[in-house]
Amino acid sequence: MDNNGFNFFENSGYNNQRNKVKTLILDVKDGNDLTIDGNLNQTKSNLNDASEFQIKLFEPLIIDKPSEIYLDHLVTYNCNLSHTASTSAFCLKVNEFNIQTNVASYDDSEKNTIYNSIVIPNENNVPENYFGAVSHKGKKFNYVCDINPTTLHSLSGKITNLDGSSPFHGGPNGTVFTYALTGISDSWGGANAATALSIGEQIVNIYINNQGENFLTGLAAVPPTNPPADAGDATHYGTVLAGQITNSPTIIFTAKADLIANGLNPAAGDTVYMKIAGRAYEFSGNLHVLKQNARFIAEFSIVAKN
Repeated sequence: MDNNGFNFFENSGYNNQRNKVKTLILDVKDGNDLTIDGNLNQTKSNLNDASEFQIKLFEPLIIDKPSEIYLDHLVTYNCNLSHTASTSAFCLKVNEFNIQTNVASYDDSEKNTIYNSIVIPNENNVPENYFGAVSHKGKKFNYVCDINPTTLHSLSGKITNLDGSSPFHGGPNGTVFTYALTGISDSWGGANAATALSIGEQIVNIYINNQGENFLTGLAAVPPTNPPADAGDATHYGTVLAGQITNSPTIIFTAKADLIANGLNPAAGDTVYMKIAGRAYEFSGNLHVLKQNARFIAEFSIVAKN
């Protein structure tokens, strides 16, 4: 044994008190199954359906001592607004962590979701936060669980609202993009121009200049001022994500279709027609369409016990 207090065959890193804390970043975003060199990197269809993610770590994480895990930060991009009791917080489960959260609740469905989850307040409460990052942790070092020595190769789990629904893209399931129609400089037009938009209202028709295809479906557009009286007219293809007062310059919504790939690129002078919850609207001005996916990043500290 040398003067440093350990045998030559021992790894000095296991005795370095300065290395007691490891940082682990969990980064989940919309995307199809991804592989690197034939190995699993990420499996996730989209963040809208509240299904499980599975992501391979950049390199294995070796936890050599009994440790405690703390959540330092949660940052989201394009998560839903915290406008209801069920959307007021997220429930994050990580299967590789032995999370033991008990719960007492009158709501059985939410009780099942919260049980053994990390509950994180949803701080996204204004429409202006869309297309920008939102931090949901007001303080650091929030205890999550203990973990025994192990080697982690990947992380899996899910993030939901308190009721088990997805906190991204609004709905219906299968929507993969969040959009903003911006540059509305003229007063809203159409048969229902005086009616404001509410969160969660359904969008069934979007097209340009009273002609062409419905960009939500790829089918022939039907003028919203004269909607057909058939069952297809009520099909839900998108959702209003933020309440908008009459004549607002921006409409924030989600859709199942990739609208820009379908050709929704309005130029100055064009008019975009929308049918929202059975009402007809016309938006014009120096119009632009923004499109982004959703994403969340959680930062954990893993602290070795003495």
